[in-house]
Amino acid sequence: MRIITFVMAGCVLTSCSNASFPPSEYGDQATDTGEIFDLSRSERDALEQAATKGDKNAAYRLAEYWGMAGGESGQAGDPQNTAEEERWLKLASSEGHEPAKLRLATLVANRDCARAREMLAELARSSTDDQMRQSAHTWMQSDSLCPKS
Repeated sequence: MRIITFVMAGCVLTSCSNASFPPSEYGDQATDTGEIFDLSRSERDALEQAATKGDKNAAYRLAEYWGMAGGESGQAGDPQNTAEEERWLKLASSEGHEPAKLRLATLVANRDCARAREMLAELARSSTDDQMRQSAHTWMQSDSLCPKS
């Protein structure tokens, strides 16, 4: 369920009709959605260095690697991978990366729905991007954000 949530969020933010992505500044020559998540150890090291120096895009790319792509194991939703994903989303969010803020809110919703809604409300108030504000509003109103057990 969680992976579907992230894919849906990604689709809202990137319009899933485009399955091709431009190469990143880190030398990735990705041409499709599968390749963009495939990072070598040296690419991860470079991203980690950049992220810890404040590069919000590098931190977000690492979050995608650990979350959506399932990290080294390839198992999205694995607790260790989810912890790494959250770590990098927090870093990207702290640097102002709005898609990271949205994904972080959906990630923490299962254990702290009130916090997730606060994060989404802040994003809806403060974003200058109309699509981001709309996505935050949509998630706040969604019954799937904080499913009842």
